[in-house]
Parts: sequence; C-alpha cells; structure tokens
Amino acid sequence: MIWFWLGICTFGAICGELLSARVGGDIPLVAITTFYFVVLLGWRRPLFCGLGAAVLLDLFLMRSVPITVLLVPMAAVLALFWRRHGDCKTPGVQALPGAILGGATGTAVVLCLIVPFESFTWAFVLHCAWVWGSTLLLGVISAPLWIAALDHSAARLELPCFRDIQEHLDPSRHN
Repeated sequence: MIWFWLGICTFGAICGELLSARVGGDIPLVAITTFYFVVLLGWRRPLFCGLGAAVLLDLFLMRSVPITVLLVPMAAVLALFWRRHGDCKTPGVQALPGAILGGATGTAVVLCLIVPFESFTWAFVLHCAWVWGSTLLLGVISAPLWIAALDHSAARLELPCFRDIQEHLDPSRHN
C-alpha cells in the first residue's frame, strides 16, 4: 500500500510542478516528495521513483538541462542526513530543506539563463535575482505545506508518518 501511495504522491508532485510552471513558478515538489519518502522509507525505492518522476517532468517541461534530475539525488542525500539529525516534528524547521532545494533549483535555473546570454543589463540581472529569490521563497513555503499534506494523508491511510519516523528508527543503525 505504501508503494502505491508513493506513486500517487509523486504523480501529484509532477502535476503540481507542471501547474506552477504554467504560471511561471518553479516549485521543487518532486524533490520535496523524494526528500519526504527517503526520510520515511530509506533511499532505494524513493530515489528511483523520484528519478523517474524527474525525467518525466524535465521531458514535459522540455528542459535542455535536466534540472530536476540533478536535484533529486541532492534531495535524497539531504534526506539521509535529515533522517539522522533533522527535526521531523516542527513544520517551521522543515522550511530549511525547502530553502536548500529551492535555492538549488533557482541557482540551476539562473545558470541556464546566464550561460547562453551575451550581454548583461540591469534588467537581466534583476530578472535573474527575481527568479532565484522567488524559487527560494516557493521552496521555503511549499516544503512545510507539502510535508504536512503528505503526513495528513499518511495518517488518514494509517501509514507511517514523517513526524513520527525518528521515534521508530533503531539508534544502533546510526552509530
């Protein structure tokens, strides 16, 4: 049941990113979903599911540089650290992974804008700053909200929750 739920949530993340891209935003929902499930279940299956979703998303968005494919392994590494040392209970603290993933997404998008560009004007620099800042802010806002939504749905389905995962981990595995 949990793997079916992983697939449904990943599909929802793809749809959310496509909708945000439609209006000009870049919310890293696939990376946040991968982060959530790697913390919850370990890295193997969620990472490969996230990479598959990232490939589909980058193909749907017709990106010449696969930003999401590069971001998902970073989210998995961050999740492995977070599983050990992070705070899974406090929603405000969960904005930190959102800031890291949003900042990485914004940096990749800005680099894709800068590389083919030949002349830099103040308008272009301000546009790059706006893109980076808005992506960072969207990551900060969306991570706690998306994690809370996934946790709420997990609790309703009587599946393991993100907020309770650290209580169930074996401490001997982390020494």
